[in-house]
Amino acid sequence: MFHMTEASNDIPELLSFMKIEVSHHFDAPIEAVWDLLSDVERMAGLGPEHVEASWADRRRGVGLMGKNERGEMEWEVPCHITDCVPPRRFAWTVLEPDNPSSRWSYDLTSDANGTIVVQRFEHGPNYSFTRIWAEEHPDEAETIIRERSEMLQSDMKTTLVNAARRLRSGE
Repeated sequence: MFHMTEASNDIPELLSFMKIEVSHHFDAPIEAVWDLLSDVERMAGLGPEHVEASWADRRRGVGLMGKNERGEMEWEVPCHITDCVPPRRFAWTVLEPDNPSSRWSYDLTSDANGTIVVQRFEHGPNYSFTRIWAEEHPDEAETIIRERSEMLQSDMKTTLVNAARRLRSGE
């Protein structure tokens, strides 16, 4: 959940509060959930914004190119896998691995009825559209960051629900 404790005109400081976590229960064994969540090409299109992904080269798991759309905007971003521990954790950064615009991860845990997935997002120190918009409109920065955080949280929930639906349908 996104929280800001006090007003600030320091955009990087405001963005440091941009940490989102959602969880979802999958009625499927951890291996099946892992197989889907770590397959970037199958996951593309399951969320409202992320529409396409492809591995950067034949060495799956090194890096990928992601394509996103939101309204009239369309953009591509390079992503770098930072953690891959089957079937427990899959994590990546957007843009530069050592100076990302964001960090993403899935953590998977088995339970008696399937698998619990926790997805996390954290804004990084590098530039993002959110940071650019906030810097261009400093008087609206808190609102821009809060609204983007709420949108990401909703999108993350939708992605996990759609992923669980895909597994149930056998796709």
